Amino acid sequence: TLVTAFRATLEELAEADLLLHIIDISHKNAPEQSQVVEQILGELGLESKPRILVLNKLDLLPGIEGRELASRELEDKGWGVVFISAARGWRLDRLLERIAAALAPAARS
Repeated sequence: TLVTAFRATLEELAEADLLLHIIDISHKNAPEQSQVVEQILGELGLESKPRILVLNKLDLLPGIEGRELASRELEDKGWGVVFISAARGWRLDRLLERIAAALAPAARS
């Protein structure tokens, strides 16, 4: 029902040059929530839309685990993956770099 209520809003995503899929990595249901988002994007025919996976709340992960994750450059399904803490401002510069790089080809067209 929620998806139906927001379908018109979600359909606006087709006009976007880039999607940011932001996940609260500290939430216990993060994998399931991410899967639901991907399912909805697929239903809307947006599975091939360029996107960056943004894993937020890095500051809430245990110290060593958080540092190890942030130090990796991950690629998943061809998307860029960026670990950030929006609340603390951690790695937002890296996110902005990835956004700029992803939008550069669209700006040239």
